[in-house]
Amino acid sequence: MSSPVYRDGRQGVDVRVADLLGRMTVQQKVGQLRQILGFKCHQRLAGKAELNEAFRQAMAEGVGALYGLARADAFAGVTPQTALKPVEAAELANAAQRYAIEQTPLGIPLLLAEEAPHGVMALGTTLFPAPIGLASAFDPELAGDVAAAMAAELRAIGANVAYGPVLDLARDGRWSRCEETFGEDPYLASALGQAMVRALQESPDGPVAATLKHFAAYGETLGGHNGGTSSVGPRELHGVLHKPFRSAVVAGALSLMSSYNEIDGVPCTGSRELLTGTLRQEWGFAGFVVSDLYAIDGLRFQGVAADMAEAAAIALKAGVDLDLSGASYGPPLLEALQRGLVSAADIDLATARILRAKFTLGLFDRPYVEPQRAAEIVSSPAHRELSLRAARQSIVLLKNDGALPLAADAKSIAVIGPNADTPGNQLGDYTPFIDPLAVTTVRQGIERQVGAGVRVRYAKGCGVCDVSKAGFAEAVEAASQAELAVVVLGGSSNREPTTQFTDRGAADVSSSAMSDMDCGEGFDRCTLGLSGVQMELLEQLAATGKPLIVVLINGRPVELERILPLASAVMEAWYPGPTGGQAVAEVLFGQVNPSGKLPVSMPRTLGQSPVYYNHKLLARSKYVEMDVRPACCFGFGLSYTKFEYANLRVTPAKAKAGEPITVEVEVTNVGQVAGDEVVQLYVRDVVSSVMTPVKALKGFARVHLASLQRQTVRLVIDPSELTLLDQDLTRVVEPGTFEVMVGGNCEHTLTASFEIVV
Repeated sequence: MSSPVYRDGRQGVDVRVADLLGRMTVQQKVGQLRQILGFKCHQRLAGKAELNEAFRQAMAEGVGALYGLARADAFAGVTPQTALKPVEAAELANAAQRYAIEQTPLGIPLLLAEEAPHGVMALGTTLFPAPIGLASAFDPELAGDVAAAMAAELRAIGANVAYGPVLDLARDGRWSRCEETFGEDPYLASALGQAMVRALQESPDGPVAATLKHFAAYGETLGGHNGGTSSVGPRELHGVLHKPFRSAVVAGALSLMSSYNEIDGVPCTGSRELLTGTLRQEWGFAGFVVSDLYAIDGLRFQGVAADMAEAAAIALKAGVDLDLSGASYGPPLLEALQRGLVSAADIDLATARILRAKFTLGLFDRPYVEPQRAAEIVSSPAHRELSLRAARQSIVLLKNDGALPLAADAKSIAVIGPNADTPGNQLGDYTPFIDPLAVTTVRQGIERQVGAGVRVRYAKGCGVCDVSKAGFAEAVEAASQAELAVVVLGGSSNREPTTQFTDRGAADVSSSAMSDMDCGEGFDRCTLGLSGVQMELLEQLAATGKPLIVVLINGRPVELERILPLASAVMEAWYPGPTGGQAVAEVLFGQVNPSGKLPVSMPRTLGQSPVYYNHKLLARSKYVEMDVRPACCFGFGLSYTKFEYANLRVTPAKAKAGEPITVEVEVTNVGQVAGDEVVQLYVRDVVSSVMTPVKALKGFARVHLASLQRQTVRLVIDPSELTLLDQDLTRVVEPGTFEVMVGGNCEHTLTASFEIVV
């Protein structure tokens, strides 16, 4: 008997999808729309990881995807000792695929999704700086390299879907998930998002479906509340917040995740306007939409569905194809079909999208991986070196009164602060279990940099959030006895207990770190100052009169008004990952010249929030108490050298709509050391039919210049970047004058102009 058409790899994807869909019962179709928690599908028997009865029962009921099969954190209910090692994860993934292919009637393989915001959230994988740190590098090539490494590790452990990148904008620092984003600017987020999507989906180890998170306006909620109410107009939504998502769709993203929040009373997970009208009909998105965790079930609690069947119907008809670990796309969806709330065609449409993704990813033809490859690929030396390179480029120098770089002949240095020697605090949220001994803290990085004759005095001083001052005296004493103090402050997204792996010493899982968290999903804040008593610690250290070098390790913008006057230098390291301590130390001692630029505006105080550079004209009136400008603007970042800009040229001076604009500027390193500069190009539409930003990033380039080297940097403004949404919400380029601003940040620029003519 001949093999069915859908198993014939010579056939086109659409032909195979149609053939398979025609062979399926409605129950089998609905089963493809269910994604269950993969980490609840296995157990250890006699030390070996095996699929459990819960998995087999779920497969009998119908399942199209697993979420987090290899996930390794407390949420997954595993420990560092019971979590899947890379080779085990690959073997278990193969077992799950084999079961789906050999033990179900039609043999449809599974989508296996893993969280991958800054590394795969599985045991032993390579961790990278948090995305907000990666954004500080202003380097799409670097972002692509990081995504390629993650894709290789995902495929090595058997996964085929990555949950990331996060393309929401972080314009309100109170929001708990700023660290997962690429910052406040849509152009920067678009450039980095496109690079990551392409690298994930074009991996030589096999494509991994990128999942864009979280659609839409997820970071724009009132008060910074995660998953709350978004109050944005259609022009802001379509013209600004949608831009990174639209760019990633153009890059070919195969998947997208709907968000928890609502916009003008409509939950995004139930918005047909968003998920069908904008995403599919306007942008041509051909992939599948997955809900956020339990988001479809949550439509009941948002008050738009009376029961689970209604919730399932609302989401399915809106355009959600896959239910992430909820209960809606099971019996409730079948009930919705019986009640006439959805049609058979609605179910067919969603099922076809899931099947199309599986064929596109090659799962019917190459469902298995070679487990031993995981041992070679996961956390390879090349990937660890890439993590270090990313950490170096993510560091932003915010202030330097000449204290940096530190002299190599210092006799004693105090290293103080809650984030100076706490491994988990420099890793960020969505981090798997990691051996603390595999993390280089700032204290350790400094100790490895200095010679044997330099004494490094360490004192924690206080925790991130606790209010105890019991450690102040020790910290002040350490600073008093040293020539200078490196004070490592900031925040923490560390959810895990303080844990040692059993093969590296006695396990200690008794003390949870979550009481010291002030960042990470769900940890929204109503202030942006340093948590706990950190500011008081800094003030007491300043009273010693010793030079203070403040290093911030955190995941969101911090109020700088009180910090800057007390420090000789201030460095923003974000969550720099496991090699972050080495990277920070290399910058402190001048082995690495800092080159990062802020992807978010740093406020003076909370009262400015939300604060972002590309606001509308007159949208920032003067405050009674202080300057309206942030303490450090978007794109700002110092270097150990100095760059000068000259001879800005724009051609043509007059152009027709649709014609590219070329911008050239001479950049000279006038200092004594080599360094990288991020040349930034901003544009302002001087007069337009609707209000537009006072300036908006439209291009950038990272260049390396030796001492006294001059280079002409050429940037091209894509014609699409000059469009606006007019009063009819039609995307147009209007004739008139455009101002061009080029410089090393958004405030200090050279200026020229060009004209768009009819």
